Amino acid sequence: MAGPRPPIIGHLLVRQDGAYRRFAPTRMPHTAPTLATRFVRSIRQCDNAGLTESHAGNPMIHHLRNVLQPDELAKLRAIAERSQFVDGRISNPNHPLKRNQQIPQNDPAAVEPGAILRDALFRHPELRVAAQARNMANPTISRYEPGMSYGWHMDEALFPSQPAMRSDVSVTVFLSDPQEYDGGELMITLGQHVLPIKLAAGDAVLYPSTTIHQVAPVTRGVRLVGITWIQSYIPDVAQRELLQQIEEARAIEMARGDKAEMRMLLLLGSLRNNLFRMWSDA
Repeated sequence: MAGPRPPIIGHLLVRQDGAYRRFAPTRMPHTAPTLATRFVRSIRQCDNAGLTESHAGNPMIHHLRNVLQPDELAKLRAIAERSQFVDGRISNPNHPLKRNQQIPQNDPAAVEPGAILRDALFRHPELRVAAQARNMANPTISRYEPGMSYGWHMDEALFPSQPAMRSDVSVTVFLSDPQEYDGGELMITLGQHVLPIKLAAGDAVLYPSTTIHQVAPVTRGVRLVGITWIQSYIPDVAQRELLQQIEEARAIEMARGDKAEMRMLLLLGSLRNNLFRMWSDA
């Protein structure tokens, strides 16, 4: 009997558990070499130097492990079983390629799962560094059955909340295990390359809302995910990346324990705080 399928987060550089990990890219033959070409080149240069760090200014994908506790995951799946799903185009009626289902955000049934997802995300220690979250849209649950997909699109820049909320970071929390369905990968374009993502139940992926992406057709089983969007204190993705690198440098120095240079920690903390003040739209 085959074992469980591993999570798919493939092809390029992904921040995972506070470190950057490299994956081989898949090509998009219909596009010209652009950002991703330079991105892969920078990865090779890092490899040659013995490094696995981000190239500043490139959009990064963040894999957050164990966002949901087992009881939270079980509760969300139970809520999905008894909830009434509607045509997913209710949230994007002008997109002809959106073929999925979701719990309407104004449905009272969406309140409990939205609160569980929101609390779990804000509880995760990597969210602050990855997103610099100022506000989060009410999360909801989406469902894909065989034949359903969501074609290439970019998330709306503003959500019609009161007040209006800008989308800077898109979030998908996986509620179905990879072995429960075929297809359904979240596909994110990075220049001429495509990054397919399919994670373990309870894990989440964060990615810039400015990226073009799709959900591949589901061919077997049911794909359940929680989705939401974050407005960041730092709208510029390159500036968020620089703040993340400073945080990582602080963590490396702090890991030295008694040998850590206090002056270095002080300077890095000052740099981080003052750049936040300079760049924040608060």
